[in-house]
Amino acid sequence: MMFSKSNPETPKPYVPPYRSGSLTEKGRSVLHAGVTITGNWTCDGIAEFGGTILGDLTADTVVLSKTSHVTGTIRAGQIIIEGTVVGAIHATTLSLRTGSDVSAKVFCQTLSVDLGAKLDGTVQMIPQSTNE
Repeated sequence: MMFSKSNPETPKPYVPPYRSGSLTEKGRSVLHAGVTITGNWTCDGIAEFGGTILGDLTADTVVLSKTSHVTGTIRAGQIIIEGTVVGAIHATTLSLRTGSDVSAKVFCQTLSVDLGAKLDGTVQMIPQSTNE
């Protein structure tokens, strides 16, 4: 299986990989500590991850546990981080939990940072769409 890494210099907006159906109809992928992915991972639902990714991660919702290490770009509507991220983050809603360690270029509409979370990088707040 071949994987490719996208150019980290070219920011891409978050585009959900799957649009039809409700969130409860979408799948949930759970990979815990000890899993290493070298390449890109696209998930059409919720990605709950505790391992290591050297590549990009795209999903509707991303939950990174305390044991997670991601080096690459994460794109999702909602992202919750308790682990380590180095790269770029594109989200509608981003939550950095206590103990998270993020070194990234961040693009989001809503950002919450808990006491004890570490953020080193740039943050660009994206205006909410007025198309309703």
